[in-house]
Amino acid sequence: MRAGLAGIWMLFVVCGFADSYVRQPSIDVIHYAISLERTDASNVIAGTTKIQVRIRRESASDMWLDFEDMSIDRFLVGGVERPLSFHDGRLAFEFDRT
Repeated sequence: MRAGLAGIWMLFVVCGFADSYVRQPSIDVIHYAISLERTDASNVIAGTTKIQVRIRRESASDMWLDFEDMSIDRFLVGGVERPLSFHDGRLAFEFDRT
C-alpha cells in the first residue's frame, strides 16, 4: 500500500511541475511530425520536426520553441527559410505576417 501511495504522490508532483510551463495563448499546436535518424558511426542523432499550428489571435506575430541542448541547422516557416534567434535553449521567430 505504501508503494502505491508514493507513486500517486509522485504523479501529482510531476503533473504540478508540468502545468507551470509558460504558455503561448495565441498559438495552438495542432500536430507534431517528428523524424529521427541515427547511425552507428557516431553518437549524433539528427531529426526533422514539422509543426502545424493554429493562430488563435490576429495579433500573433511570433512564436518560440524550447530546444535545450540542441542545434538548429535549418529553419523554415511555410516552406520558406526564416530568420530566427536562438538564445538560452529557446528558438524564437516571427511569422511572415500577423
